[in-house]
Amino acid sequence: MKSLLLLLFVTIGLHHVNAQSPGGTSQGSLVWIKGNTGTTPAVGTGTLTAWANSGTAGAITVNGTPVFEELGYNYNPKVHFNGNGNFLGHPGVIFGSIYAIVELEDLTRVYTHLSTWTNMCGGPNADGTLHGGINTGDGAYELTGYSPEFDGAGVWRSDGLPTGHTSPYSGANDLVSAVANSGDMDTYGDRLLGGQPCLPSRDWLGDASEVIVLTGTSTPAERNQIESYLAIKYGITLDNSGGGTQGDYFATTGATIWDASVAASYHNNVIGIGRENSEALYQKQSHTLTDTSRIYLSTLTTTNAANAGTFNDFSYILIGDNQDMMCATTASNLETPLGCGLYSRLEREWKVTKTSTGVDFNFDATLNPCSSVGSVTVSNLRLLVDDDGDFSNGGTTCYFNGDGSGIVISYTSPVVTVSNISNAMIPNNTTRFMTIASSNPVTPLPVEITGFDVECLKDKVALNWSTNSELNNAYFTLERSRDAINFETITIIDGNGTSLSPKYYEWTDDNSFPNTSYYRLSQTDLNGVTERYSLRSVNCGTNADITIYPNPVEQEFILNSNYGGTLKLIDNAGKTILNQVFFAGENSISVDHIASGSYIVYISLNNGKQNFQKLIKL
Repeated sequence: MKSLLLLLFVTIGLHHVNAQSPGGTSQGSLVWIKGNTGTTPAVGTGTLTAWANSGTAGAITVNGTPVFEELGYNYNPKVHFNGNGNFLGHPGVIFGSIYAIVELEDLTRVYTHLSTWTNMCGGPNADGTLHGGINTGDGAYELTGYSPEFDGAGVWRSDGLPTGHTSPYSGANDLVSAVANSGDMDTYGDRLLGGQPCLPSRDWLGDASEVIVLTGTSTPAERNQIESYLAIKYGITLDNSGGGTQGDYFATTGATIWDASVAASYHNNVIGIGRENSEALYQKQSHTLTDTSRIYLSTLTTTNAANAGTFNDFSYILIGDNQDMMCATTASNLETPLGCGLYSRLEREWKVTKTSTGVDFNFDATLNPCSSVGSVTVSNLRLLVDDDGDFSNGGTTCYFNGDGSGIVISYTSPVVTVSNISNAMIPNNTTRFMTIASSNPVTPLPVEITGFDVECLKDKVALNWSTNSELNNAYFTLERSRDAINFETITIIDGNGTSLSPKYYEWTDDNSFPNTSYYRLSQTDLNGVTERYSLRSVNCGTNADITIYPNPVEQEFILNSNYGGTLKLIDNAGKTILNQVFFAGENSISVDHIASGSYIVYISLNNGKQNFQKLIKL
């Protein structure tokens, strides 16, 4: 299984300043290669022949036949390495920090190299190698090796979470980082992503989008800023489980552009768009790993580079979500603002933080099938923007097509697109919360029926049903029929409106038919939409009895009774093989798992009577 890694290695070295530097670091960039800059080819798909170095260490040499792919991570390109003879060479440097966006395809490989040098082939000159350790097959990825400044307890962290150095990587989409211990501080390398002369099997097998090699140790602040730069560009969520500033995103100035501790439950699937010229960041569209949410300028395109949108330097818009369902639920429908005329809203909510930008942006949300994706009416869709994440306590504004705000909401199943979200809706340098709502009643009915039973009470019929939850439930209708085709309404019973607790209903039919009576239950909500539930039948006549067929039976038999009760299947040794509750009417009893033979069916009815029958299982 492929796994996306953001690998960060921080050690110690010299200081150098470039005009542009990732995260605004003061450490000199020896190697800085990006899939979106300086590649040959630069578009489409083809064998990579050149990759320009924006750092000071000299030219990059492409060895083997790695393949450039324009469609990579978060709309940015990547380069695929085939694991045997594909690697990158450079003039050679003593370095202090190395960062890489990579995807390792095979986690069972041994010693996949991130950095090595020409003379490294075992023996005493092992101090220039950073590689993956022997994998145990459980998804661990050990980034240690023979450079002691990259080894030792407390060096590593995963997605910002401190972890042991032997297993910082444990799954997809991780950000792995290391801060060097004192060591001997002389790590040297002239090859990246493989290149050990005698062991080409240790070359990189997978993809790479960006590699950064710095001269010195990044400070904690610089480390956070470089992680933020890469996370925004490649759509990676930083870990915030430690609280405080952990998981925050920072600009090159150190300004916080996403505070993970503000409404921390929304720190999931964090994506963003942003521009900072000082670190060559210009991300104009981003999407979550599952493509459930997208945020973008102008018109969404296949690549970030093709997006024609623009915004000013030092501009950011970041979003994260609460991971709730991409459809309406009873709980979410109860948390709606007054005055918007809403019928339902998504349970999923998004936190939005804008920094120093007044530009309009667009947003896509992919609905789950539970949203009745085929019944969405665009004119009834609403964008809700709230000031604190509680959409029922005031502070919520509803936007819809034609409201004069300039917003445009469109729908191409199953994606809702909200265009022209302006500074008037989400002000600059603020955090707001948003979700999608509808005034359209054509959604799954919000009444959950948990039972509908009928049974005889002498010559009468008792009907019982219950609900687990209700939303805008107006009433129930009971109908009766002789033939299960032509029905008549026999009563209407009021519903409980809106309720999150179980409710129970009952009614007695004093005028059931002499033979079989068929009953149908339906529910109607306040908007007049009706849903019918399953038929039930019962025979309360004086000649009614219990019927079992077919007998002999192969897989299942039908038990037809006027009363509910309990059925036991007993073998010749007196052992109970099956114990099952049944209801009045027709019941299907499976015996497919029971051995062939002769059995006694013991039936205990709810009216106190008992019945015994012989059953042959073929």
